[in-house]
Amino acid sequence: MASLFLLPSTPMKQRNTLSSSGWQWWLLLMLGAALALTLWLYWPGLTGPFLLDDEYNIAPLLLGSYSPSAIWYALTHNESGLFGRMLSTASLLFTGWLHGPGSWGFKYHNLLIHLLTGLLLIGCCGRLLGWRLAQREAWPLAVLAGIFWLLHPLQVSTVLYPVQRMAQLGVLFTVAGLYVALLGLEQARDGRRGSAIGLLFFGYPLLLAMAVASKESGVLLLPLTLLALGFIWPTLRPRQGVIGLQRNFALLLVLLPLLLGLLYFALRWPRLLDYSGRLFTLPERIYTQLHVLWFYLKLILLPRLGEMGLYHDDFAIVSQPSLLTWLAGAGLAALLAVAGAVRKRWPVVSLGIGWFFVGHLLESTLLPLEMVFEHRNYLAAFGPLLLVAYGILTFSKQMRPFKWGVVVTLLCSFALMTSARAKVWSDDGLLQEMSVQEHPDSARARSYYANYLFERGELAKGREQLEYIRTRLLPDAGVTLHLMGSHCNEAQMPEPLLVEAAQRLIDYPVNPYALSGLNMLAQRLVHGKCNAIEADRLWQMIAGSLASEQSRSSRSYLHRLQAQVAVARGDLAAAYEQLDLAYQAGGGTAVLIEKADLALGASDTVTAEVALKTAMTTQGRLAPDRYKITRLQQILEHQQRQQAEQAASQG
Repeated sequence: MASLFLLPSTPMKQRNTLSSSGWQWWLLLMLGAALALTLWLYWPGLTGPFLLDDEYNIAPLLLGSYSPSAIWYALTHNESGLFGRMLSTASLLFTGWLHGPGSWGFKYHNLLIHLLTGLLLIGCCGRLLGWRLAQREAWPLAVLAGIFWLLHPLQVSTVLYPVQRMAQLGVLFTVAGLYVALLGLEQARDGRRGSAIGLLFFGYPLLLAMAVASKESGVLLLPLTLLALGFIWPTLRPRQGVIGLQRNFALLLVLLPLLLGLLYFALRWPRLLDYSGRLFTLPERIYTQLHVLWFYLKLILLPRLGEMGLYHDDFAIVSQPSLLTWLAGAGLAALLAVAGAVRKRWPVVSLGIGWFFVGHLLESTLLPLEMVFEHRNYLAAFGPLLLVAYGILTFSKQMRPFKWGVVVTLLCSFALMTSARAKVWSDDGLLQEMSVQEHPDSARARSYYANYLFERGELAKGREQLEYIRTRLLPDAGVTLHLMGSHCNEAQMPEPLLVEAAQRLIDYPVNPYALSGLNMLAQRLVHGKCNAIEADRLWQMIAGSLASEQSRSSRSYLHRLQAQVAVARGDLAAAYEQLDLAYQAGGGTAVLIEKADLALGASDTVTAEVALKTAMTTQGRLAPDRYKITRLQQILEHQQRQQAEQAASQG
């Protein structure tokens, strides 16, 4: 099977000649050793903790009972991305069912996916290069580039970050889709039209759908396929019978979906380009991304442990373009110009450059995402690494000792750095401490380190981290609210913090950090775990934020938080009113369920019944919340029977 994987579709005579040589077995041996080494290097890191948004995304999938209704609810109500990422959710559900709630199983399955993706990348690259290069050039190049990709230290922050299963599966099915397309074109070239049609017109769209169902970046399969078709096109001959099939495939399954995607973007661009919840604007993002792409290239081609990390929110935002910004933009344009200029003489160079840019088309352009994350290079990194492998194997043909010396040096360097990163990521305290040391101006690094210190009871040290953020890094309310949370067990909340938080909630966008802080305080008030702040004071702070234009993108969530505060104040009517406002602001079925749950907790069956009836007729993003609605209806019916029995006994 492995030898067939490393062989393109060729006539039988050539296949027998190729298989009789020993170079394939050397490649398979190298590949097997690389897979084993990757497994060994990553193994210590599997004991590491959940990180960042892991808990938010994974905790709801750790079901107590894996009943069909519970599984279906989890699959259809993941809040990640535009389309719910159902396939990634199913994968995480399977991991939780098989290995339980600990982080080890999730990281272990991520590692297995990494190995499988590496194999697919090698097979895909080998088949693609085989259209333009001799087989004895194409496959060693593909294998070396794939080994670089498997061992590169930049991949640690994807593989050992459990929720990045979504990014991994998106890349896995993207590469699989390209592999199937290449295989289909080979079948057409060899005269097997039936199997070619099956692969191109059934297998490819299925894998495209699976890629998008894993993560929205799976749509990159479309431009990546165009890049591959452009690489192949000069080799085709009219009598091969593949040109017409390729044209139909490109028009119907590549260009048409791309045009539909652009139309979708054009119709929804006000929502897709909503920067109201960010502390930067669209122009600032564009200017900054010109620098970010060069930073990514540096991490790929000249990796340094001190520059890598889980947190990159310390990357400087460019408000006004400087000379360096224009040079960065000109440099990127020059790379694209080089790719176009050398496409005939050195097509592999064009392929490597194009691959990198295609990998960043979605997450490093216009969308209001955070500026920098290493996992965005999981697919894109293969392009530059292919260029490195190509340079080593092509431009040092007459210097074999030098060539293999460079290869061994790079592999050892990558392996040592990957091992060091995996060991750091295996320990929560070490990871958080090192993150602050390597990125001292990262608010996120200091915030999570503060949480780690709070859990250990080191309040003073944790507050030092938050004070650094508050006074030097972030102007918004998130850090002030976080700091307020550390005073919950004291007799009184410091007045300056209360005043500052209220003002920052008015003056700055209410970002996820601020919403998290407000939710934490509201939850503690409801459960009587924060006596240092009065419910009336928190109510006034949220009301001030709701009155500000800065809260436009967060109104529904703020009203839901205000409902929690109303419950803490003992004002059920106000809680209902806030949930109604949250529903009007676009809260959807979840708000109605929350209102019904609150009403049932107060034995208010009339309000609960109305809320549940409305919920049943309100379509959520993918499907009604039938699982929770059914559960609440059972509780409602039980309470109604009890009330009827009490009324009958009193009558």
